[in-house]
Amino acid sequence: ESKLLENADSIIVMKSSEKHHFEYSSSCEYFTKMKVLDIPAITLQNRVKHEENKLVQNSNTIELVYIGSLPLSIRKPYYGLDLLKEIDNVRIKIVGPIPESIKYLEYCKGLEHVSLTGSVPHETVGTLMHEADILLNFGNNIAEMVPSKIFEYISCGKPILSFSPNNLDPSIYYL
Repeated sequence: ESKLLENADSIIVMKSSEKHHFEYSSSCEYFTKMKVLDIPAITLQNRVKHEENKLVQNSNTIELVYIGSLPLSIRKPYYGLDLLKEIDNVRIKIVGPIPESIKYLEYCKGLEHVSLTGSVPHETVGTLMHEADILLNFGNNIAEMVPSKIFEYISCGKPILSFSPNNLDPSIYYL
């Protein structure tokens, strides 16, 4: 990282990593080249495109979709899933690489309201997000690691239900 940054003309960092860079890079020569900028423009053009083709749902079921990886060392979905199972008309689709933890797989098998799908093409991800009633986020316990899915979620214009492991979850700032 330092070799790359030493040669940069300008360095843009996200707000969530500002504290990290101040702590670890402030003594470096390249620190003065750093600018804190965040996501400058999230457009709703995808939302408009999909609203034209919106499906009419005749169901009382609320469809929640979580898209992305679930490394259990970073994200803990148990509390959120336990809370949501108490609501009768909620169905959750978890789409993405499924953790190999036997404990996690067995836990999810016991939840009839949860379906696990492996990785799918990005075009399918867009369709799943736009067909969902609510997008689901399980926040990170690493303060400098903003999940990229948050920005895709925001651009859909859908409600986002987020479970944060602590006040340092970087998703909180954006949501």
